[in-house]
Order: sequence, then C-alpha cells, then structure tokens
Amino acid sequence: MVLWPVPASAEAGTGPRPVVVLGVRALSWADITPGGTPNLWRLAGRAGLANVSVRTVRDTTCPADGWLTLSAGQRASVDDCAHPSPFAVLRERNRHGRYRADVGALGSAFHAAGLRTAASGPDAALGAADATGQVDTASTPAALTLVDVENAREADAALRGVPADAAVFVVGISDAPGHAALHPLLTSGDATRYLTSASTRRTGLVTLTDLTPSILAAAGLRPTAAMIGEAWRPAGGRVAPERAVRRLAGDAEAARIGENLRGPFWTATIAIELALLVPLLIAGRRWPRLRAVTRVLALAAMAVPQATYLVDLFPWHTASSLVTGIAVLTAVLGLAASRLPSPVAGAVAVAGTTAAVSALDVLTGSRLQWNSLTGYNGIVAGRFYGLSNLAFAVFATSVLLAVTLAAGPLAERGRRRAAVLAVAGTGLAALAITAWPDAGAKFGGTLAFAPGIAVSALVIAGRRISPAKLGLGCAAGVAAVTALVLADHARPAAAQTHLGRFATRVGDGEAGAIVGRKLDAMLHTVGGSVPLTVAALAVVAVLAGLALRPPRPVAAWLAGHGTLRAGLAGVAATAAVGAVVQDSGFAVPSMALRLTVPLLVALAPRP
Repeated sequence: MVLWPVPASAEAGTGPRPVVVLGVRALSWADITPGGTPNLWRLAGRAGLANVSVRTVRDTTCPADGWLTLSAGQRASVDDCAHPSPFAVLRERNRHGRYRADVGALGSAFHAAGLRTAASGPDAALGAADATGQVDTASTPAALTLVDVENAREADAALRGVPADAAVFVVGISDAPGHAALHPLLTSGDATRYLTSASTRRTGLVTLTDLTPSILAAAGLRPTAAMIGEAWRPAGGRVAPERAVRRLAGDAEAARIGENLRGPFWTATIAIELALLVPLLIAGRRWPRLRAVTRVLALAAMAVPQATYLVDLFPWHTASSLVTGIAVLTAVLGLAASRLPSPVAGAVAVAGTTAAVSALDVLTGSRLQWNSLTGYNGIVAGRFYGLSNLAFAVFATSVLLAVTLAAGPLAERGRRRAAVLAVAGTGLAALAITAWPDAGAKFGGTLAFAPGIAVSALVIAGRRISPAKLGLGCAAGVAAVTALVLADHARPAAAQTHLGRFATRVGDGEAGAIVGRKLDAMLHTVGGSVPLTVAALAVVAVLAGLALRPPRPVAAWLAGHGTLRAGLAGVAATAAVGAVVQDSGFAVPSMALRLTVPLLVALAPRP
C-alpha cells in the first residue's frame, strides 16, 4: 500500500506543491494503453512526455542504480544490485568513483529547505535519503515522495491515490536485466507536450540525471553544483497523446535496433573491406574485369558511412529494412562514383560527398547522426548532439582524403602554394565546424584534427615533418579548444554545451575525475575488440610509414597520385592523436582504417 502524506503547507495552500515520483522498473511505451493502464493513459493526455536515457555506470541500469543516480543528480551505482551495501558505504564509494557522485544530494536539498521526504518500495529509500542516510517516515507529511514500483499495472493503481495538486513524475527508472533501452517519462501538466533539456537538445529525450534538477525545480529549489543534469522544459506546442506515444515508442525502438546492430555491422563491414584485398592480389592482367569489379566494390565500401547517414532520410522500422537501405544506398553511391573518368575522381567524389553530408548534418542539428550506426543514440548516452567519435573520424578522414586528392592537379601544374592554401583553407573550415559549440562541439576531435591538417599541408609544401612542427599543430588545436571552451563558458548556463560546462567543472576541482573517465572509456573502445583495435593502430603506423618514408616501389606509385601521400600522412596523424585524446579514442583509427583501405584498393596500380 502506498501512502500519500501531503505537507501542511500544501494543505494550507502555501509553499511548494508536493512532488510524487513513481519509478517503474523496465517501463516501456507498450505498457501504457487505454485498456491495460487507464490511469497512466489519462496522465499521458495531460502530461509532458519524453524518452528517458537511464544509462548510469554499467551498460544496463538496475533499479538500485537508477534510484542512487536520482539521489545524486550524477551517474552513480551500487556494488551489488540484489544486495546493496549500507548507504554510507555507497555514498563513500561513489564519492571517490568515476563520476564523483554526491549520493544523498536530493534528500539533503529538501531537508536543508525544511521539507520532508518519504519513500515506499524496495529501493526508493536510496533516492530519498539525505547525505546521512536519513529518510523521513512515510506517515509524516512529505514534500517529496518516491515510490519504487514493480510494473506498469502497479503504477497505474498507485496513481489513483496521488493528491490532485501534486507534481507527478512517472519514469522508467531502470532497464530489464541485460536489455538496455530508452524508457517512458510522464510529468503532470495541462496538455500533452514533448519535453527536452539542455543536456540532450533533442525533442522528446531527457536523461535520468535531468530528473533530479527537474524535481527540485518543481519544489521551488535549486540544484547543487555537483548535479550534471538540466531541468527539462516543453519542446513545442500541444500534440495528440496517441501521436506522441507512437512517435516516442518508435524513437525508442530505433535506438534499440541501432545499438544492437552497431557492433556486428561494423565488424562485418571491416571484414568485407579486408576481403577486397584478395581479388586485388589475384586479379592480374588475365582478369582485368575482376579488377574493375573490385574497384567498384572498393568505392562502394568507402560510401558505407555516408549511406548510414542518408538512410535516415527514409523511413525504416526494422533491422532488416535498415540494413537493406544502407546496402542499396551503398551500391548506388559506389556505381555512381565508378562511372567518373578516373579512380581518383571517384575517390574524391565519395570522400567529398561524405564530408559534405557530415558537415551539413552537424550544422543543421545532427539529425542524420541520431540513431545512425555511425552516430549515437540515447541508450549509450555518451553524446546527444555534435559529432560522435565515429562521426568525427568519418568527417576528418573524408575531408583530408578529399581535399588532398583534389589538390593534386594544382600541385602537378606547379601551383604548389595554391594546393597548400586549398588544403589549409578547407581544413580550417572543417576544423571550425568540428570545434564550434553549436555544431560539432568536439573537444578531443579539434585537438586531433589540427595536427592532421598541418601535416597534410606540410607534406604538399614539400616540408619535412619534425616533432617540433607536429607539436605546433597540436598546440594550435589546444589554442582553438581553449578559446572555444572559454567562449562557451561565457554564455548563459542554459545556452552552454558540454564544453562550457567542462570549464565550470574544472573550476570546481573535477578535472581529475573527468580525465580519468575519458581514459577509462578510451581503453574500452565502443563496439571494438582488442584484435581489431591493435590491427587498426598497426595499420595507422603503416600508413604513416608509407606516407613519410615509403619504399621505392610505393614512392613511385604515390608520385603517380599527386598528393595522396599528404592525405595518408594527415589521416595517420589525426588517427594517432585521436586515439590518445578522445574518449573511446581507438574508434578513431578504426574508422579511419575503414575509409582508407577501400580508397587504397580503388587506387591500386594496375599490374
């Protein structure tokens, strides 16, 4: 039985409204129906609605993790989901953990304001407790009541007794065991509207860490500095409940499909690309047609990342339709590129259009990256806007390869300075897109991209690459990032991206924890296996060697492709630096490899 004690101030009509949070385990949109859960459905008809990303510390979030994260307003976790340690142990463990979570912050904020808290259900006390572990008894008037609910039917029954004037939050607080997903969020209001937050910049998506400041805002309280989320707000006007639920359910399903497919898809793709080397090696003068087919396949393989973006221009609802759409687009792009006058023209076309699609997407809100196999989704919750690690690698590699190959004719005609200016100018424009807070917002990517551009320009200019010159390129990236971080930090808090918030957190003494998390993420690369990571780094080293100190036969071939050597050197530099400075950084050389190998196959010399 759930009790709904109402604070005396609310009964008298003064003070904050009581806040009631129903945390439902593994809640999905399929659970909310007019017939099965009528109270939840009625709430949806007058509520702010969104998907909530519940990712905390582990790949899947158990109920105890969810409630502890709600308590801190920062990602937190228990040591054992089934049998958590005492609260004091959990608080100390998280305080010195990866995210420096201040467990108990929510309850402490209410108690500091003279307001009482209550909890009902197995794990709700983890969310309601203050820093000392204290939760007020459920029978006393409470300004905040947290209820841990087993399923949607129990939540539906609990809603019947909620005070009419309460601010109600119904949230899917956790994942089903072993199945990460997005979950529903419903907040009481006057009409159905989508919600968003500054954390995600996505209509219909918020994070679990946004829930804590939103609860405090509903009670008229302010979040603490340690809370990383942002109170959500309406996104647009009223919308029909049926339409909103259908759209949000579709978004959640698209995220699930993309996340489940990402690892197998890219593993299969790189295997196919490496397999292209076989016909290349056996197709001599006796099989020119096989070599021609191999070139078409190589250009198509180069176009795969672009196809993963463009497929989102069309409706897809299943994994099979997604893969089919990517395959069709890949084939069309590869065939179109193969019909150009030369392999170099085809490679420039594929790399150039990939870079253009990436740039246009990030300048218009990164809609094509969202739920893309080359972008990001709300389940992983590593990033919600700008360039993801994979998308950055695609963009930077495509820019460097396209612009250096396109500058080849200028260099061949003796206009080396014009070629250098073309590479440097295009590179700087791409760097600005990467770095700008309202576009790429890519901190580590800017650090990695700048030396790659510098190396490509120096190679075209005929200058020797030295550690000092490479260091200057890295310093330019640091200067650009520092300027952008400070500029973003100077904006109002609500308008800041994670770049500006990073400066705030560094000022609060959290730099060590942030760097530690990035290093940990780098060593656990997204979707990558150790053998593939080692192979990717080895290939980057080979590319650098080929570009800077090529053997005589390779040097002769590179000389026949103008400025390809400059492109390979720039890609190698960006991939190498990206592996060091990016979280999940080994994904950068892996994706650079996936673009560079088919390009080399397409341009391979005829026997």
